[in-house]
Amino acid sequence: MSLKNEPIQYLPMAKDRINVTFSHRDEDIKRMIAEAMVKIRAWVGQIDFDPESDVSDTVGILANEMLLDYVRYKWNGSGQYFMQEHRPAILTLQMEVAKRDKKK
Repeated sequence: MSLKNEPIQYLPMAKDRINVTFSHRDEDIKRMIAEAMVKIRAWVGQIDFDPESDVSDTVGILANEMLLDYVRYKWNGSGQYFMQEHRPAILTLQMEVAKRDKKK
């Protein structure tokens, strides 16, 4: 799946997270989602984002939650604080990705 199409899948979830019901800012929100995906992959390694990850997919669940939180921070003008406030979650996701990759 290309990064160009991935944000579309997350748009309804992101809008719900930031309590947006209008559509005139959808392109801005999709850019925030794409930015979140790029940054999270840079921080933790290669992951595939799937908004329908089931509860047994630890990496997917953690990545989805982190992505939506990143969008919320960016939407509220606090993107610069995301990394410092989510450092434990980023480290946890890094470890889960490493464990997953070791099993392969």
